Amino acid sequence: MRVQTLAVLTMLCGLTAGAQGPVYRASSSSPDNSLYQVDGDSTPLNAQATLRIRALRDVPPRSWAAFNLALEADTLLYRYVTLSAELKVTSAPQGARLWAIVAGADGAIAAPDTRDKTVRGTTDWTPVALTVRIDPRAKNIGFGIRFDGGGMMEARNVRLIAARPSLAATAPIAQAYLDSALALAKARAYWSDTVSWSVVDTEVQALAKGATTPMETHEAIRYLLSRIGDHHSFFLAPTSGSAVSLPNAPATAAFPAVDVRALSDGIARVSLPAYTRTDSATGRQYVTKLHESLTAVRGTTSCGWVVDLRNNGGGNMWPMLAGLNPFLGDGNLGFFVARDGSRSAPWKARLPNGFSLARDLRGLDSVPVAVLLGPNTASSGEAVAIAFIGRPNTRTFGASTAGLANGNENLRLADGATMLIMHALDADRHGTIYGKHVAPDERIGGSDAGGDAPLQAAVAWLNGTCRR
Repeated sequence: MRVQTLAVLTMLCGLTAGAQGPVYRASSSSPDNSLYQVDGDSTPLNAQATLRIRALRDVPPRSWAAFNLALEADTLLYRYVTLSAELKVTSAPQGARLWAIVAGADGAIAAPDTRDKTVRGTTDWTPVALTVRIDPRAKNIGFGIRFDGGGMMEARNVRLIAARPSLAATAPIAQAYLDSALALAKARAYWSDTVSWSVVDTEVQALAKGATTPMETHEAIRYLLSRIGDHHSFFLAPTSGSAVSLPNAPATAAFPAVDVRALSDGIARVSLPAYTRTDSATGRQYVTKLHESLTAVRGTTSCGWVVDLRNNGGGNMWPMLAGLNPFLGDGNLGFFVARDGSRSAPWKARLPNGFSLARDLRGLDSVPVAVLLGPNTASSGEAVAIAFIGRPNTRTFGASTAGLANGNENLRLADGATMLIMHALDADRHGTIYGKHVAPDERIGGSDAGGDAPLQAAVAWLNGTCRR
């Protein structure tokens, strides 16, 4: 690989560092730098140049080359920084994309890229841009262009531009909206007493400075909720609809498919993904479909059931509990415990109004149930897991959950947006408080070439209960 250090193309608004400013440096996945040729036109600052990456031969899987630019963040805090370029690729099935990373003292804060707009195949000049708002906690920033696999990439008109923070005053309507969000966060967040509010308030006000409408403060409010530090509070814009999900969680269908199937030896498995809808009509359809699926295999299931929550990332716990009512019954299943130690009304697996339990599903509240847990079991998925703790003839298998075993309070703002603020910890029916991870009764490694170890352990346990 021929490596040439390239001057950064357009460094505006305080982005320069030193006499020549920051420079792009080439890197690749090849230890001996033999897979790619990387070059370009070196030009003075505030000009334009063309960068090129070309695979020299057929490259192994997961091979890549990139241009990387490292910056200190101190002069860029609160600013929008945009990396833009026109990309052209030839015979490039994996293609090229822009990337960025914002790092603080404790590691990465954000790592966005244009993966969803990858330029691949054989494509003429295509404009691509990536904009990042620099978090006040940032210490270092990286930007770059990455090319994966074989073929060739050219980049022209590459620019890195930072917009200056607004000097205008925040409009009264936007300021009032922001102040209400701050007040709610301070009053309702479970860990409010641990937050340095004087610092956070200053940072949030700076991020929103110059906003003329409530909508222009939304990003500052997202930042506010991230600074609480519970990793669970988040923000939904007014257009987010009636689906609820964790930030950065994989997208789920509004009506997820629940997989209910017979295994062997009189055992059946219920794989329950996240359910994110909040409207009652869809919730009723979800419960109906799940109960119909349970009924379809009940006749072949004489030993026990596996409830698989390993891919349940959370959402709305109540339809999920109602769908599992045949196993959970009508009793108390758990509580939310507030900051002052008070308990919520007990959780129950309530069926929708006018809904009755089918005859074929009666008696399942006493059958053996094995529950599978893992690191992707999160939020309301963890609440469903907790609802099974203390149930007779029940055992959990797998790995500890994501660590979000706590409850969010939905707080509606004036424009219809919602702040979901973590305000209580989950507790089981016996009063044991979790708050973070839920550990399984039996810690079992994940799937591998030999099969699904947690499922195998669960089936073995169920078979053992049937032989007693």
